[in-house]
Amino acid sequence: MIDIAVHAAAALVVSGCAWQFWAAQRAQARIELQLMQVAVEQGECARLLQNRAQLETLQQAAESGVEGTTALVQSIHKGIASIPFGVLEAIPATRSTTRLVRGIHDLTSAGVYGGISAANRGIGRSIRKQLSGQPPPAIRKHEDDA
Repeated sequence: MIDIAVHAAAALVVSGCAWQFWAAQRAQARIELQLMQVAVEQGECARLLQNRAQLETLQQAAESGVEGTTALVQSIHKGIASIPFGVLEAIPATRSTTRLVRGIHDLTSAGVYGGISAANRGIGRSIRKQLSGQPPPAIRKHEDDA
């Protein structure tokens, strides 16, 4: 009778240990899956941050390119426009009218090129603001967990 009780107790202990081992294996599998998910999310975050850095570099280059091109075109425009204005201002009969037209032309031209420059800077500022906004969603999610 004692042998049966010992065997029964041993069977209970063994089955309890087996159940705990099985539960531990399941917990380990869940943890390993979560670790893999975190690794994937970290990789995705790294790619997002790298893409963001590339976009920032491209945005700066584009803004500088538009600004430089605008300044160059404005300079060429002014040089080309000065030729007929210079000729017409050299003629006494057309001098005063030409000066008036040239003044209007120069103001209009400066306004247009200034507007292009201002729009370029404004768009650049808006893009930079969007690019430097909150971190990618996966980073925010893990920061919230901490």
